[in-house]
Amino acid sequence: MANANFEDQFHQFDEEEDPLFGSTPHPLQPPARASACFPQHQRKRALSLAVILGVCISIATGAWWWALSPSHPQDPPSSAVQDCGTSAAEALARGCQFDAMSFSWLPSACFDAPLTHDFLAQRDWQWFLDPAGQQAVPRARVLAGEYEMLYVTREYHLMHCTYMWRKMHRAVLFGEGRDSVDGYIADMAHTEHCGRMLLQQPHANNGSHGLQAVDTYIFVKYVLCGPAIWAEKERERVPGWYRVVGDEKSFTIPEGPRRE
Repeated sequence: MANANFEDQFHQFDEEEDPLFGSTPHPLQPPARASACFPQHQRKRALSLAVILGVCISIATGAWWWALSPSHPQDPPSSAVQDCGTSAAEALARGCQFDAMSFSWLPSACFDAPLTHDFLAQRDWQWFLDPAGQQAVPRARVLAGEYEMLYVTREYHLMHCTYMWRKMHRAVLFGEGRDSVDGYIADMAHTEHCGRMLLQQPHANNGSHGLQAVDTYIFVKYVLCGPAIWAEKERERVPGWYRVVGDEKSFTIPEGPRRE
């Protein structure tokens, strides 16, 4: 009996009275004959909006592609390589930092401030005007990059080498990859030099005063930074750094007993 009543009620169900199927349109369902009753001016407006939307999408897609492309021809060439000029005053004017760890002027993009601070905190480092280690110079003036050449201990030299390797590792891991590796630590000759230094160290310790022997000279370098230094190194076959001799860039190493 219940089934019969249910069927009667089912057959009496009027679709036209149901808001989902009847004459009252569902909010998500377009009314019948929409194209016929849609005003002409609204169709033109919709077409205009579609054209504008298409143009915006095209512009956004082009901007996205440009941002991801490896190089932009319209970029000025000067942005490819950053350097610090040919004097301390010019380096400061360009926003460069003096790095006592490598004894060089560095563009800020390649300056690892935390690592340099850690290096300076390891010892009460001293710098000297003479190879005998008798004429010490003020630390503040050294950190300001006021000296062109100084003498340091063997320990300073060895610590410098290990920190340069750490800097390269940090640049690759936490920086912009190869583009964060400055032109000084990118120079294979420096890596080979430090390797020889460490291998010779057991024999060098037998010398006068061991690690405290003042037997290394350091000279100011102006280091290149930026993604194009690799292309320049390959093209010109020169290091990614230079020193200044008589207001001119020089890619030679000064004479001395043992250099950094």
